[in-house]
Amino acid sequence: MYRLQRPQGGRGLLWVGAKRIRCPIVQKTGRHTIQLGQAGQQSSTLLPAVSVALKGTVPMQEVFFGLLLLIGLVALQTGTRYWTVHRTRKAWTDAQAHLSRGDFDEAEPALARCVKLMPLWIQPRMVYGAVLSRQGKLTEAEEHLKMAAQLQPREADGHIELGIFYVTAADRIDDGVAAFREALACDDKARYRIDTEPRLREFRDSEAYSQLDA
Repeated sequence: MYRLQRPQGGRGLLWVGAKRIRCPIVQKTGRHTIQLGQAGQQSSTLLPAVSVALKGTVPMQEVFFGLLLLIGLVALQTGTRYWTVHRTRKAWTDAQAHLSRGDFDEAEPALARCVKLMPLWIQPRMVYGAVLSRQGKLTEAEEHLKMAAQLQPREADGHIELGIFYVTAADRIDDGVAAFREALACDDKARYRIDTEPRLREFRDSEAYSQLDA
């Protein structure tokens, strides 16, 4: 049996059974190698070499390197987040400006950038789906509108926009009614929007409208 006493001044004490042996210690990558078997040492016949890990003896340069690496990673993440938010806000502002002028062709790529940069932001995704629907890209529109409803299943807005798409663009009245029912289950106030939404004027005049209360 052997054990190592903490080193002092570059040398340590190795206990082999009841014998105490003083030996030099070489530090390497956080581990201490006890060099035995050197000329003039009584321990040359006991052990050729022993490597032991000493707790609490991590070199300071490794500590500083770890701290610098952590600081660098935090700074990189913060900077990346800042530029992502900045670019998303600019794209959203550009999209709103294009939509206010009725320029859907220019609004579409701006909204696509918003969705790509911040995919969990629901509002740009819903508007993007509505623009795609207006542009006749129904498959893509349904994909984004479904995603918006799924990302916030307890919010009525996503279900309402999906329902509007179904009844006004896709001619899928039953699916639209199901989406509106989901919205009403989330929020009683959803009924007011369904009753006042200009895009749903024809739907309110149809027999399908009465199915909302069925």
